[in-house]
Amino acid sequence: MLLLSIHPKHVDAILSGTKQVELRRRKPHIQSGPALIYATSPRMELAARVHVTSVVRAPLGMLWRSVREVAGVSRREFYDYLAGLDSGVAIWLSDVKPIRSPIPLSKLRTIWQGFQPPQGFCYLNPPGRGFGRFEKALRTIVAVDKTAVDKRIDKDKAKRIKKRKKS
Repeated sequence: MLLLSIHPKHVDAILSGTKQVELRRRKPHIQSGPALIYATSPRMELAARVHVTSVVRAPLGMLWRSVREVAGVSRREFYDYLAGLDSGVAIWLSDVKPIRSPIPLSKLRTIWQGFQPPQGFCYLNPPGRGFGRFEKALRTIVAVDKTAVDKRIDKDKAKRIKKRKKS
């Protein structure tokens, strides 16, 4: 699962439906799947869950033509953000669901000790990062993709059982 850190004004545009694509300088290693949106400072909260329908890297001119109506940024903002690059990345979003009571950073850190919001994005299932407890707690607070959550929790449970049998 992908966690995207996004400036609050862009989060608002995503939630309102005027922004359907998130622009990035780096391409995440996913093609589609569930994602969570973290609103950066000053909000600093988990704000929504979405589905990434596709991730596309393209030359800037071609990318701008394909996203200009749904990127929620001006042409100037687009080119300023991607300055110095030959190509950019569009993360296409759908099935946007706001979190009814956004989860503040302080609460995220009690759920997942040592949690640090990413600069741009991160993957929420890195090996050995204790995501199972975080994911389980999130499931009680936010309706996250249940299949992905259950698979990850089952893997974590199997590891714990295996460790117990060894000792």
